[in-house]
Parts: sequence; C-alpha cells; structure tokens
Amino acid sequence: MKIIIKRLLSILTVFIIICICLITYTNILPSTNTFGARAVGYREDENKNLDIVLLGDSCVECAVIPALLYKETGYSSYNSGEAMCKLNKMRAYAEDIYKYQQPNLFIIDTSAFMYKMGEGEDGYITYYDNPFQKLYNNHDYWKKMNLINEIKLNKGYMAKLDSVQFEDGYTYLSKNSQKSLTEEKKDYIKDFIKFINDNGSEVLFVTVPLPETGNDNLQSQINEFFLSINQKYIDFNYPDKLENYNDIVDIENETCDKVHLNINGAIKVTNYLSYYIKKNYSFNPINNNDKYISDCDKFLNKYKSYIKQGED
Repeated sequence: MKIIIKRLLSILTVFIIICICLITYTNILPSTNTFGARAVGYREDENKNLDIVLLGDSCVECAVIPALLYKETGYSSYNSGEAMCKLNKMRAYAEDIYKYQQPNLFIIDTSAFMYKMGEGEDGYITYYDNPFQKLYNNHDYWKKMNLINEIKLNKGYMAKLDSVQFEDGYTYLSKNSQKSLTEEKKDYIKDFIKFINDNGSEVLFVTVPLPETGNDNLQSQINEFFLSINQKYIDFNYPDKLENYNDIVDIENETCDKVHLNINGAIKVTNYLSYYIKKNYSFNPINNNDKYISDCDKFLNKYKSYIKQGED
C-alpha cells in the first residue's frame, strides 16, 4: 500500500512540475495566434503610451497606417482592426484597452454595422487569455516569430502590397451584411459612444473606401444617423463631401483583393485622417517611448518607396 501511495505521489509531483513548466512557458512567450495577437497588440506597448486606437473589421486593419499617422500628426496609435469584428466585440476590445491604455481618441470603422450582433462576442477577449489556448498557439512559436515581429512593427496594420483589378458586379460581403441600421444597433452605438466619453476619450467614426456596389443604402442611413446625433464622421465613399480630400483612393486599382485596400490606398486614407485629426483635435500627444518611435522609423524605412509615391 505504501509503495502504491509513493508511486501516486511521484506521478502527482511530476504532473505538477509539468503544469508549472507549461504555465511558465505560456506566460513567457507572447501568443502566436496572429488573428488575435494583432488585435490585442496594444497590450505590448508601454502602459498609457497610445494617443489613438482604431477599432473595426479587416477593412480598417488594411486602411490605416499607425507609423505614417505618427509621422504626420505626432500622435501614437494602434490599429486593432480584426476580420469580421462585430459591434459588441469592439465594445469588449474597448473595455480591455482601458486596462492598458488611456487613448485620447478612438477611431471606429462602421463596416461592423453590416454584421449581425454576435451572441457571446461580449466576452470574446477572454479567448486570448485562456492558458490552454495560449499553449496551443505557442506550439509552433518559432515558426511564427517573424510574423509576430511584423505585427509589433506595423502596430496592427496589415500591409497589403498586391493590386487586383475590381470586377463589375461584385457585391461587398452580401452574405454577412444587414442592409439597414436597426434601432437596436443605433441604441448600442449611442451607448458605446457614451461609454468611451465617460472614460475620457473622444470618438471619430469612419467608413473606409468600399466597392461602389457595396451597401449604399446602409451608408446613407449611417450618414443620417450620425448627423442626427451630431457625431463626427468621415465617409470616404463620398469624396465630394469631404473637405480637401484631393488624393482620392482609386477603388478599382488600389485594393489587394477587391475588398481590402493595398498600401497605396492605405497611404491616401491615412494622409487624409492625419489632416482631419490635426484640424479637429487638439489634445496633447503622449510622450512616446523610444521603442515606439524606433518601430515607426523602421516601418517607414521598410516601405519608403510606397510612402514616397503616396506623397508625390
């Protein structure tokens, strides 16, 4: 009997040691779930280091370049855009962001307004904090190191270099879109704005350039809604209504896959956002650490040929 107990204790001891090692492993190495690591990258920056955080789906993820925004405005930012991100998931991100940052401004893309509200999305961020999920994500850590480093360098921006011709008749995400801005969503958006304002931040909504066969009816409703509540809003799909928006995105030639902007289109969007922010906001920039500035310099140097073309 004593021998059995000793063996069981030995097995239990080995099991505990293995568990401790695994937990230590998952905490030492950052998550290599690139789908989530990109969105929660604001956690990697020094606390209270970000002036601006962007929220939205993959359209904004590919449309705004934090390094260029910093160069033009002096404001640090992080792009937390994530594929198919719904409204209540964005709210969950905002709540998590305030644990690590105190941004002066949230820039929120309206593409999420097309998606149905996802059940259970409110607690979505806990997915990335699950130690077992982190363990699974880290099983091929060394293979993904380059991509993780790129995410940190780009501050969440997804650089797309390809250029694909737009085809007539293409309908933007028709399977996942709602064609109207429901009263439920309007109430949720107003409450979301209040939450951000109550935490000391301002809100700017944007709609990045979309194919012209997209949800034009929905865009009209969004415009009317924001006008009715006196909310700042930029819709890049109506360039004639935007002041000094002269370098207009060529939607037929500056997308990488007929949906998302390539880097040429992103430069144009970022440059106009920089102009708009400098004109409409006057908050003092946070003193950025050397690492953030260094990352921006490295990014701008890496893509300097594209940045130069965008400025010509």
